[in-house]
Order: sequence, then structure tokens, then C-alpha cells
Amino acid sequence: MRRGYGTSDGPYGEAYGSCANPDYVAAGLATAADIEATIRHMRRQPAIDPDRILLVGQSAGGHGSLAALSLAPPGVVGAVNFAGGRGSKAREDICGPDRLIASMTVFGRAARSPSLWIYTANDSYFTPDLARAMFRAYVAAAAPAEFVGLPAFGDEGHMLFARGQGVALWAPSVTRFLETLGLAR
Repeated sequence: MRRGYGTSDGPYGEAYGSCANPDYVAAGLATAADIEATIRHMRRQPAIDPDRILLVGQSAGGHGSLAALSLAPPGVVGAVNFAGGRGSKAREDICGPDRLIASMTVFGRAARSPSLWIYTANDSYFTPDLARAMFRAYVAAAAPAEFVGLPAFGDEGHMLFARGQGVALWAPSVTRFLETLGLAR
């Protein structure tokens, strides 16, 4: 759990600034710093293979996982981005969507580990058009990635990863991705 979420210690450190002038790159890199700290800790654990680490994030965590890939943390072989993004203040209302898309260009320029992007047809936080625009910006910057557009999930597709019944929809794509990384058994 990143700082400021759930029962984690520490203050929230991922603010993107004002809605009129959001800085999604800085916010993503703040998330990435927390992710990197976790990676450093986990790589020292005896039960962890320090060279086969997969990042998985949902919403702001997905955005942050892509930011972390841009920093090339040791041992990280890829990331799964579930409905990643930032700046949603209400259904289909994003602060500076052009800036969110631009953040993906920045992260995509440096990311060399593959990522899997999973979005649904009824995500009201990051609509299919916005999700695909972010993805296009990321891969146009030379980052290796695959996009999976899933059908509608319940009454809010953004919750696909957070709700257990969504596993049946996303598991086949994630399993294939894990196989390409040599992580599936």
C-alpha cells in the first residue's frame, strides 16, 4: 500500500496539483518512488526472486506502475496496468486529459520492460477513448505494451480489478502476459 492509502503510514504524496494545471508526470514519479522503495525491500526477502518482479497497479497505481517502469528498477520484468490514470474528479470528467496523455509519452520514452494495459468499455473514470489515447502515446514513445479492451463490467468498469468477480474477465489476458514473461507455471 502506498503512503496515504488505506492504513499505510505517512502522508499522501502523490498530488498532481490543481485541476487547471495538473502535473501528472510529477504525481506518477511520486508513486514510482514508493513503488521503488517497496521493490528494494522485497528484493532482499528470501522468498522473493529478485530478478522476476512484476508490478501490478489499478487506477493511480496503474499510472504509477508505468511511471516506475520508466525508471527501470532492477529486477522488474514488466507491469500490469488495470485502468491506470489520474485526475478523475467525476464520471467522465478528467482534469487536463491532454496532460494525462502527455504523461504517458514521458513514461513511454524510458520504459523498456513490457506492460499489459487492461480497460473496460464502461470505465467512467478513464473512458475507452481516453485509455486508447494514453496507450497510443505510450507506445508511440517506443515503450513495449499491449492493450486489452474488455467488455462492460457491472455498473462501473473501473472496479474490474477491485472486485473478485472481475477475475474471470481479466485472467486469460494476464495469464498470456505472464507466459510471455516466463512467469506463468
